[in-house]
Amino acid sequence: MSIDAGYGNPVDFLRYVLRCQDWGDNATGVPSASARIRTGVGVEGSFDSVTLDTVRAIHIRLLVNEQISTKDMVDKICKQFNLLQYTDVDGYECVKYLFATSSDVTIPTYVIGDTQAVDALEYPDTSKICVNPRVNYNYDYATSTYKSSVYLDNVQRGTYNPAYAVGFSAGSGFIYWDKCRSELWPLVRRVEDMDTEWRDNEFIIDYRGALLRLDNIIKMMRMKKLSITVPYELGYSLKIGRIIIVSFAHLSYLGDKDYQFVITGISESKVGNTVSITGYLQNEVDSLLYYGSDSLLIYSEDGVINYRRIQ
Repeated sequence: MSIDAGYGNPVDFLRYVLRCQDWGDNATGVPSASARIRTGVGVEGSFDSVTLDTVRAIHIRLLVNEQISTKDMVDKICKQFNLLQYTDVDGYECVKYLFATSSDVTIPTYVIGDTQAVDALEYPDTSKICVNPRVNYNYDYATSTYKSSVYLDNVQRGTYNPAYAVGFSAGSGFIYWDKCRSELWPLVRRVEDMDTEWRDNEFIIDYRGALLRLDNIIKMMRMKKLSITVPYELGYSLKIGRIIIVSFAHLSYLGDKDYQFVITGISESKVGNTVSITGYLQNEVDSLLYYGSDSLLIYSEDGVINYRRIQ
């Protein structure tokens, strides 16, 4: 199987793969007319969402010469383009972009002031931080090699030389080199090999796609994870990929501290009457130390404030 012109971007190809997994209408592997795909503009998890435009603008190419499961193919495309794919409660296939900055629905705010509701802040895995990142793209299936690359070198030296940025357009090399020097080098202060899962990008065929991949890799190296717990009635409707705002009342002494939070995992407990939410903080945060003993959780959406006392 190869991707033809009709599926030449990551979002449309993912939709194509998910439609082909429904064998109810056929036995030939062509897209199923009855596949349940979430569509429509302004709809949560929709494949037509404008929040996916950044990824939809990327051209891709893939040749599949051997048998591969739908799950493995979905995982492959999602990892390379930072997509979050899930099935909603109605059985529809949905998709989100991890680095989307807007949402199709109202972004709720959770103001948390309970020490039991906030788990420890999880810092990035330093073994995966590469201060000299490389993105290989434009894969040649005939020779099994990548024909193009963008990569940075000698970030640890501290003084830029044009020879340290390869494959970039004029001026872009220094911008990315300086970005890695200022944002990645302070985190590890050592040189590690690039994770091959990030380095080799079989789908990507052009420079624009390579830069988006590099941007996202640098973000992934720096993003911190967090887990919070909210009452069941306030969290049961949340889904993977949903953007929420988390505000920590115990950090009020620092001024307004609102953190954009992208949900990557949800675990419901009806017995405990809670929902545990895991995700990435898109803002910079050094710590979430707890000060005070107030156990009041405040939930605000559309101007309606709800109070809940955590026992």
